[in-house]
Amino acid sequence: MFKLVFFLTILYALNPINVYASEFKASDTCIEVSQKFREQYLDELKQELINSFNVEITNYTVFNSHEDIEKLYDDLGSYDKRTSSLTNMLVGEYYGVKFVFINKDLNTGYIIYKNKYGNNIMERVIRTKSKWIISDVEEVKAVAPKEFDYRGFFCI
Repeated sequence: MFKLVFFLTILYALNPINVYASEFKASDTCIEVSQKFREQYLDELKQELINSFNVEITNYTVFNSHEDIEKLYDDLGSYDKRTSSLTNMLVGEYYGVKFVFINKDLNTGYIIYKNKYGNNIMERVIRTKSKWIISDVEEVKAVAPKEFDYRGFFCI
């Protein structure tokens, strides 16, 4: 009986369910480094895409498909059904994020991104009375980004 109680006590102590999540909290330094790496990656990706299409973006507001959706809804109107037709275009397979450039007139724009094959894609979008539509698609052959080696990048 003693062996059974001992065995169950050891089993309970080693049970991964009893491990506290706070033990795996990443350090502030790790979070800061990973955020800087992500910002640098997205900036480089955005510059490559802009340069490959020679897009003039001075009259455009830039939105990032992963972080700026709320801002996009705020700027275009959260109750405007057309806005959801634009955000539906941000779904799919691609590298990094899709960048949405909306003209200051809020009626035209671009969606630029690197597709799953590594090619650069630019979709021209126009706001109609009922929804946003893609008016033109341009593709530039490019090199797929190098995969980042995450080994050694994780920290606790």
